[in-house]
Amino acid sequence: VLHLLCPEFFPMWDTKIRRDVRIRGDEEGYYKYMEEIQEFVKRYNELLSSLSNKYKQSKLRIVDRYMRFATRRNE
Repeated sequence: VLHLLCPEFFPMWDTKIRRDVRIRGDEEGYYKYMEEIQEFVKRYNELLSSLSNKYKQSKLRIVDRYMRFATRRNE
C-alpha cells in the first residue's frame, strides 16, 4: 500500500521480491529492504540517473522494474 501511495519514495515489496531477496516479510524486513535499495541507488546513481533521463522514470521506478524482471526470471 505504501508503494501505491508514494511510488517515488517506497519501493515495490511483494511476495516474489521478498522471496528472492530473502528478507523477512514484516515491517522490519521492509525497512531493511528500503535501506538496501537506498544504498543500491547511491552506488549506481550515475547509471540510474542516465536511465531515469532516458526513460522519463524515477530512479526508484527503474529499480522496481528491474526487481520485477529479476523475480520473473526466478519463477
